[in-house]
Amino acid sequence: MMLDILRRPIKVGDSVVVPGYNSIRLDTVATIIKVNRLTCTVELSAHRWRRENGQWISYREPALMRRRPTQIMVADAQLADNRSTYPETQL
Repeated sequence: MMLDILRRPIKVGDSVVVPGYNSIRLDTVATIIKVNRLTCTVELSAHRWRRENGQWISYREPALMRRRPTQIMVADAQLADNRSTYPETQL
């Protein structure tokens, strides 16, 4: 069983907070696609450039990225913990 930063289990289909494409900050919400022995695979939106008609054009496309468990926080588990610990802050 693989555990995230906060020592919670990681399963396929979980919503997680991970670093974005070419980023080191935990700033992107993604879904776990596959869990291996050492890494997890998530689908992120990659920002890329291509040259068309002499101009650079920016576009986004899905990209599968592998992340270590030390780079993942399970969002569903954290939200459930926040609701039980701080009920007065929930709407």
